[in-house]
Amino acid sequence: MASSSAPRDINDLLTGAGRPQPPRPPQAPSQVAPPAAPVPAAKPEIAPTTRKGTFILTEANDDALHRLSFYTPGPKGEKSYLINKALEAYLAQFPDSQRAIPEGEDVRRRGRRHH
Repeated sequence: MASSSAPRDINDLLTGAGRPQPPRPPQAPSQVAPPAAPVPAAKPEIAPTTRKGTFILTEANDDALHRLSFYTPGPKGEKSYLINKALEAYLAQFPDSQRAIPEGEDVRRRGRRHH
């Protein structure tokens, strides 16, 4: 006849439930780390204001832009996004593109009046 301390199944063997266990020493109160400061939620990227324009591209540029747009997934594959990123990188090379036009200057550029 099996004794009451014999394991009954595999779980008893793995956990040692069938064997008498020595008493566990009392555990000291765990030092709980203070809660981390809340991480601010990422602010959604605010879309810049836009202006609609019409531009004439060379056939080679239009074809390359179309291919890049096709192979770029998601909103970053939109042609307007790609053109704006390319133009932004290009204009960053020219300090004058960042300078304000002086007040009082009446400068006309293809129908748009700057002041």
